[in-house]
Amino acid sequence: MNMKIMIGGDDIICQLLFQNGYIALYAAIKPILKTAKTEQHKNRFLYGELYSLNYYLEVKEKDRTYYEVYSLPRSEEVPEGYKELSFVCLRPDGAFEAPSTVGIMCRTARKKVEGLEDFHFHMLRHTYTSNLLSNGAAHSRTR
Repeated sequence: MNMKIMIGGDDIICQLLFQNGYIALYAAIKPILKTAKTEQHKNRFLYGELYSLNYYLEVKEKDRTYYEVYSLPRSEEVPEGYKELSFVCLRPDGAFEAPSTVGIMCRTARKKVEGLEDFHFHMLRHTYTSNLLSNGAAHSRTR
């Protein structure tokens, strides 16, 4: 299963691609993405030069290529080779929100919230899959 997000004009289409088709999430995800984009624009003006822009640097070592992500304030000069990229999930100051942050938040919630002692990030995947199945997705397509 691959995630593909296409953005064009005013339309934002997000679909989960499977071997023989897809589940369209357009109606559910469009207002969420538009709200996030609007919030980012507001924060960009609020933070001014302190608002961060995000970049990646392609690194080639031996027979592999990987990408490093950097967040730099708008006032800072961009090093050569850095290419700007855009994310949906950003901190209010525009900095990239790393996936590991979700794991940290889950561990913190587990410690601080009664009843979440056994909670872990992977449980969200189970919830997502359950929601797919209850909305008509074929079991064979949710693995």
